[in-house]
Amino acid sequence: MSTSYRSNMSHGEYVEAYVLDLFEDLFYEEYRPSTEEEDFYYGTDCFIGDVPVDVTLSDSKNYVKYVKKYMLEGVTIHVLRRYGNAHHKFPRPVLVFHFDVYGLVDRSEICFLIEENLTRDIVADILGLYN
Repeated sequence: MSTSYRSNMSHGEYVEAYVLDLFEDLFYEEYRPSTEEEDFYYGTDCFIGDVPVDVTLSDSKNYVKYVKKYMLEGVTIHVLRRYGNAHHKFPRPVLVFHFDVYGLVDRSEICFLIEENLTRDIVADILGLYN
């Protein structure tokens, strides 16, 4: 993983950065990080191929439609389509990966569970839900 993880990152920022690095490792040729503008205005953390992706531990995203859930060992991924945020309507929806960790607070353990259970095939299947 390429990101240097800092102790001053919030719980969510730490896990998000870790998952984005995992996505980059799994989809190196297709992965592109978002710009600050794309993150702020369009709620996008990265692109995998042409799919805008948001990674979160938060279950309080607004302007979403529930798509599907993937139950993995110790973590569930709720897949959502997000159409806007409090500031902007998005020109195209964003695919949200909401990681539900059932109250687990050790961020290293959360990252370990995600890395051990989230495969390229699972992510590719989730990306296929975008269209």
